[in-house]
Amino acid sequence: MIIESFEREALEKYQTLSDLPRIYLMFDKMMEDESLTDVAKFAHGIGPGVDGIFKNDFLAVAKSNELQVHPWVVRDETLMYT
Repeated sequence: MIIESFEREALEKYQTLSDLPRIYLMFDKMMEDESLTDVAKFAHGIGPGVDGIFKNDFLAVAKSNELQVHPWVVRDETLMYT
């Protein structure tokens, strides 16, 4: 089982309750604002939107902080509305 949340506070609280893996789900704006070094203190990994993975050196920074990467959205919007 993996605990995933967009809420930092929820993951910080869950950290005190269980050792299950915690994934911090992130929107693009959150990826700009959050320090991955800080995220590594309360989560085992991060869950960006799939587009966020390829921005800047995101994967290298995640790896250097020993964070797993679990994208949370993988879809082709054009297929959904045709």
